[in-house]
Amino acid sequence: MPKAVNVRVTTMDAELEFAIQPNTTGKQLFDQVVKTIGVQFNGDGDGDSAIDVPRPEEERETEVSKKKDLQEQLKLLQQDLALSKDDSKVTKNDVLHEENVRQGRDKYKTLRDIRKGNTKRRVDQFENM
Repeated sequence: MPKAVNVRVTTMDAELEFAIQPNTTGKQLFDQVVKTIGVQFNGDGDGDSAIDVPRPEEERETEVSKKKDLQEQLKLLQQDLALSKDDSKVTKNDVLHEENVRQGRDKYKTLRDIRKGNTKRRVDQFENM
């Protein structure tokens, strides 16, 4: 019986090592890697969105959103700073940031919104930003 061969597979997120039999096909190795790293195919066949890759950044929450006492402390500090704010030095980015905060947008929500839909829709949305 042939001896098993160690194979190392490196992905963007992990480095995996498998002991495989010499007669293992490329598809069998691919299936084993896919099963190990937890990738699932959703079967709708529209390119890269057909692969359901875990995206931990989409479930992230800021520390402020998790801790109520920190939220209150930051609100008090914002109110104190608002009193000493010089309106003549407000930039376009300051105005844009205030509008984003008012509408409840943050970087994580933007990431989640960008990744919705297929590639063409995401590119169109990004170009319209």
